[in-house]
Amino acid sequence: MKNKGMDRVTMCLVVVGILLMALGTIAGAAQAGSGFEPLTDNAPLLIGLGFLIALVGGVLRYFEVGKKMALALLVAGFLLMALGAGGWLLGALIGDGTTPLSCPLGTRLQDGLCVTVDGDSYSADWECEWFTIAAGGPGGAHDAITEFPDSPFVAADAGTPDLNKVLHTAVTTDLPSHRQYYDVAIDDDLASTAAAYIATDAYSGDIRCRLMNSKPAVGGGLQEVPFWGRMTPSRVAGTRDNGSFSPVFYCDTQGYYLGFGTNADSGATPDAHDADHTYVSYTYSHACPATAPSQGDWIPLGTSDGDTDGEWIAVWHVLDLGLSDFAAPPVGSSVDVLIEVGTPPIGTAGNSQWHGDLSTNTMSIRIDTRT
Repeated sequence: MKNKGMDRVTMCLVVVGILLMALGTIAGAAQAGSGFEPLTDNAPLLIGLGFLIALVGGVLRYFEVGKKMALALLVAGFLLMALGAGGWLLGALIGDGTTPLSCPLGTRLQDGLCVTVDGDSYSADWECEWFTIAAGGPGGAHDAITEFPDSPFVAADAGTPDLNKVLHTAVTTDLPSHRQYYDVAIDDDLASTAAAYIATDAYSGDIRCRLMNSKPAVGGGLQEVPFWGRMTPSRVAGTRDNGSFSPVFYCDTQGYYLGFGTNADSGATPDAHDADHTYVSYTYSHACPATAPSQGDWIPLGTSDGDTDGEWIAVWHVLDLGLSDFAAPPVGSSVDVLIEVGTPPIGTAGNSQWHGDLSTNTMSIRIDTRT
């Protein structure tokens, strides 16, 4: 009798131990506040694990080896399969396309929505648009050809060495399509080392970004909401007149000369925006001689508390000979750069808590004439 009692205790311990390990794993995941997601997402694992344990128990039972242990494994296996089936059924019932079954890092499921861990369901709404086609800003001369980019980069003109770049003058803005065009003339009759080979090859233009829904701060006032930017060029390299490789955008050991001007004159009216921006490259991780990435990094640009007149950022570039891609691109072809500004997904770019959307614009560097 004593041995039978011990067998029963052992069997119970095996069953309870297996179930506790499975449930403990799920409960630990649920502590992060992800609703039913740990159970629904792990349903296939529970069913598969339960089946495997029950199969081992069935084999032991068939060969009459360790009958008590076999029974314990069978019970534990069937219970795990039942738990997994319940999770699968629950996922099928609430997975209607509107209620998420899983949420990004730093968020949890609440009332059918993914919210930040502190329970905040705020989502930033950004509106960014081109504001000026002038070489300077709307409030007066700033960001002249000799003023960008900043050290450790070399100024587009009159720096050391002297890049001798020229501002684009044929610039048009199509606000409905959120696109700005820079028309460039290329003269293939000239040596590529001549300044006029690519007639105009640098620009810094303003974009005004507005936070359309300000966020109240604890204790009163408005909270500063951060925003980021990312650039994705359609082409990053080409060939020069001698057939050798050349990047589209100038680069040196400091980085690529394509990027953002961070927020300047926060909240200023258009007529008052005249401060120079701080210029940064669109990528942290690449510099010559490494090839430019086809998609840049998320760059922190500043914060906004929802000022009516918004935040002023810039986008800038300095061209190299790769734009010409001798002599393939015809007149009218362009290198387009997609510009995304706003709130990137949680878990990227150092964004650990903010929800929001992205506002997109495009700059098109277009070959206007080719001699």
